[in-house]
Amino acid sequence: LYARAADLLRSLLFDYDAEHDADLGATAEAFAAAYGEVSRTAEALFQHPNTVRYRLKKIKEVLSVQDATDRELAALLALAYLV
Repeated sequence: LYARAADLLRSLLFDYDAEHDADLGATAEAFAAAYGEVSRTAEALFQHPNTVRYRLKKIKEVLSVQDATDRELAALLALAYLV
């Protein structure tokens, strides 16, 4: 059950990326690996922190968790990408 839920989260981002030529999946994975730190995520992706913040906002929209804090989002993404 857990594996299917993690697959669903990743597939939602993958599908969005494919449809919109975006990098939400890579950003989500990097954000989880950086334990929710925007600056570390930006460094890992060679992106400006504001770009990462914009992508995080889009990730929340795609996953329908707009009210989640960045810390909550990082925890959710860690379950989907790091376990």
